[in-house]
Amino acid sequence: MKRADDVLSRLRYGMRHPVVRAGGILALTLSLCALLALFAWWGPMKLEQWKYQEVLESKRKAWLDSKRALELSQGGRKASATVALLETKLDSQLNQAEAVQIISRLAAKHGVRVLSQSFEAAKKQERVATLFIDLTLLGSYQGMRGMLEDLPNMRGWVEVLEAAFDSALIGGAQVKGQLTLAAYRYAQSGRDGSLQ
Repeated sequence: MKRADDVLSRLRYGMRHPVVRAGGILALTLSLCALLALFAWWGPMKLEQWKYQEVLESKRKAWLDSKRALELSQGGRKASATVALLETKLDSQLNQAEAVQIISRLAAKHGVRVLSQSFEAAKKQERVATLFIDLTLLGSYQGMRGMLEDLPNMRGWVEVLEAAFDSALIGGAQVKGQLTLAAYRYAQSGRDGSLQ
C-alpha cells in the first residue's frame, strides 16, 4: 500500500511542472486524435463489410431456397412417376400361376434352384388383394442377390417381407434362402371400386 501511495505522490509532484503538464495534455490530445482517426477509417469499412455480409447472406439464402425448391420439385416428379409405376403394377392382375412362372424364370436366370414354394391369398382389402409367397431357394450368394435385385422389375408389385439366408451343408459356396414375398394387385372390383 505504501508503494502505491509513493507512486501517486510522485505523479502528483511531476504534474506540477508546466512542461510535464503540457506534455501530458499533448499526449492525451494526440491519443484522442489517433482514436478518432482510427474510428473514422475503421467505422465506414466495418459498415461496408456488414452490408456485404448482409448481401451475401441474402444471396446464399435465395440460392438455398431455390436449391430446396428444385429438390422438392424433382422429388415430386419422381414420386408421381413412382405412383404411376405402382398403379401400372397394381393393374397387372398378377395371379398365382404367373407368379410361379416369373419366379421360376428369375431363379433360372440367376442360377438359383427353387426347393419349395407355397402361396396364400390374404383376405381382400377394400381395393387391393395380396398374395403371400413363401420360397425356399438354394444357390450362390450372388445368384440370390441378383434375384432379389430383379424382383422390383417383375410385371406386378412384389415386395420382400422377410429374408433369411444360411450356408447350405452341400458345398461351402451354396446358400439356402427362405423368402416371404407379398404380391399386390387391385382386387376384382378394380381401382375405382366399381365391379368389372
